[in-house]
Amino acid sequence: MTALAYPGPAQTTAGRNRGTMYGLVGAGQKIPANAFIAIVGGYWVNVTATTGLEGRVARCIKDVDNTGGLAGAKRIEVQFIGNRMLELVANDTVAPVTATNLGDEVYWLDNATISLSDGGAARSKAGRAWDFYRASFGDTDTTRVWVEVY
Repeated sequence: MTALAYPGPAQTTAGRNRGTMYGLVGAGQKIPANAFIAIVGGYWVNVTATTGLEGRVARCIKDVDNTGGLAGAKRIEVQFIGNRMLELVANDTVAPVTATNLGDEVYWLDNATISLSDGGAARSKAGRAWDFYRASFGDTDTTRVWVEVY
């Protein structure tokens, strides 16, 4: 019996937990690396306090500046989020997640911040808040929250 040859290097695919791809950037968008982005009308844009983004959110890998450009003038590297992967997100200062809210659903305030408030049903669900950032045992930073992003 002959051993099968390995077909080559493993490839990351969009069907896995951390798949990546390239997409087109929306008009007038300046998206920083690690910002949360959503696909709207076929173009990737910054997440904003709006409804209907559930299931459309990913993360930008590198800075992209299409400030003066038309939709599709620039490409963006997108990292998909899935299967209970937790992301560290800034906590809103007006309606912050507190310890009693851990496990509750939270909402997008902007492309890097979550809020406990749904803005009067004007914001999309971001996911569930699970914990605060801890640099060391016992040290808690409530300005950043671990969120299971939907």
